[in-house]
This record gives sequence, C-alpha cells and structure tokens, in this order.
Amino acid sequence: INDALAARDQAITSLGDSIQTVKDETHKAIAANNKVVESNNATIARAMSDVVTSVEKQVRETTAGLRDEIGAVAATNDAKRKEYDESITQLTTAVKAVADRSQAAKDGAKKALAESSKFAGVWPRLDAAERECAKTHALAMSAVGQ
Repeated sequence: INDALAARDQAITSLGDSIQTVKDETHKAIAANNKVVESNNATIARAMSDVVTSVEKQVRETTAGLRDEIGAVAATNDAKRKEYDESITQLTTAVKAVADRSQAAKDGAKKALAESSKFAGVWPRLDAAERECAKTHALAMSAVGQ
C-alpha cells in the first residue's frame, strides 16, 4: 500500500510539475502574443496615420483645385454677365432710337396730314401746268418735224 501511495504521490507531483510547465509555457506564449499584438497595433497605428495624412493631403489638394475651378467659373460668369449687360444696354439704346424715329415719323405724318389742306388748290394748278407742258412739247416737236 505504501508503494501504491508513494506511486500516487509521485504521479500527483509529476502531474503538478506538468501543470506548472504548462502554466509557464502558457505565460510565455501569452507574453509573446502580447508582443506580437503590440507590434501589430503599432503597425496598424502607423498605417492609419499614413492613410489619414494621405487623405488630408488629397482633401487639401482637391479643395484648392475646386477653389481654382470655382474662381475660374465665377470670372467667366462675371465676364458673360458684363457682356450680356452691354448687349442689353445696346439693345435698349437701339429700341429707344427706333421708337424715337417712329414717333418722329408719326409726328411728321400728322403734320403733313394737317397741312395737306393748304395744298388742296395746288393740285389742279399743277395738273393744268402739266397739260400746258405737254401741249408746248407737242408744238415744239411738230415745228422740228417730228
């Protein structure tokens, strides 16, 4: 029985040693894993920092490019607006000139109509003078033999 108890105690001690060895190896593995995790975290942090820096740079460049494009579009729009304003001014001036001429023509026609009665007696006299010219012409032509 003593031998069996001694063997049992020996097995328990051996099992305890094995458990301690497993514990020690587990602690070593955990420590090594922690170092790998820390290294990975540092690598990830650097990569993320690089990505953030790159994205920030792209945003700055894109923003600057957009500002330039917006400025160019605004300048073009201002030039076009100025051109349209000048065209509208010219068109307005031309329309006003046509309206003024049209009004002058209307006024002249009204004046001529108002004064046409003054010439009422002139027309019959002009017709008579024309007939006299025709007779004189006919006599002159006959005198020369034509």
